[in-house]
Amino acid sequence: MTARLRIAAALALCIAAASAPAQSPQRRFEDVPPERLVDWYYASTFGTGAYRIGDRTVFVGRLPLSYKLREPDEQQWGIKLKMPVSVGVYDVSSAFSDILSSNYGTLTVLPGVEFEKRMNPRWKVRPTASLGYGQDAANGVGAAVWEAGVRSLYSLPMERTDLEISSAVLFAGYESRPARQKLGILGLGLGWILPTGKDLWGQPTNLGLHFNYYLYFDRLDFFLDPQGRRTVPQQFELAMTLGTYQPLKIFGFETDRIGVAIRGGEGLLAIRLVSGFLF
Repeated sequence: MTARLRIAAALALCIAAASAPAQSPQRRFEDVPPERLVDWYYASTFGTGAYRIGDRTVFVGRLPLSYKLREPDEQQWGIKLKMPVSVGVYDVSSAFSDILSSNYGTLTVLPGVEFEKRMNPRWKVRPTASLGYGQDAANGVGAAVWEAGVRSLYSLPMERTDLEISSAVLFAGYESRPARQKLGILGLGLGWILPTGKDLWGQPTNLGLHFNYYLYFDRLDFFLDPQGRRTVPQQFELAMTLGTYQPLKIFGFETDRIGVAIRGGEGLLAIRLVSGFLF
């Protein structure tokens, strides 16, 4: 077992230990303070960054732990085990000394498996399925979180740039005592990849400009108070990336691009770090 998998296993055990004493009844929806209500799926898959909905600002840090069992090619499927760990903090404006004592939000582990097949030299498909659990340390609320579907990436070489066409079709959601959500997601993306003529650690680099669209069936729900909620039917995202044509290892994680994205729509504004496949 690699060091990254050991870390992920230890964190999963911590969550299990935190939720084990939940023999006492969980709080009712109306007993949970509004600032402690969270869209579990969005927070656990958002990535690393911050988003604002209504008067609530949430910071999320995500550690994308994974382990490749087999590399993909045109003859066989690649297999990757995933164990991403996400930590959410609700009030990023508070003093740092208060974060752990009062503002700590959620800890979520979402283990899963991803398959990858190169249908041809330009086209990759990635079926995926994940099932995990999140726990709010402040109020004892927990949730089962899931995601299943397929992602796709098609690269089209052009005269001075490469065009990337990406898509995702996902069924996802969460189940908790205060609230639940079932969600269908359609993602579509266009990316323009331009060579820079410069090298990074011996690898040619490129700049990327990406435009992504997310359509939520049944809508993305954010419970802002016990009596009401705000729904988000769609989002738009603009991202800029610096990449290489072959994956590099950065801090022990393999990726071929890294950048910043701004996402918005229906009162939800977000900024996040992106790497690898943007969906």
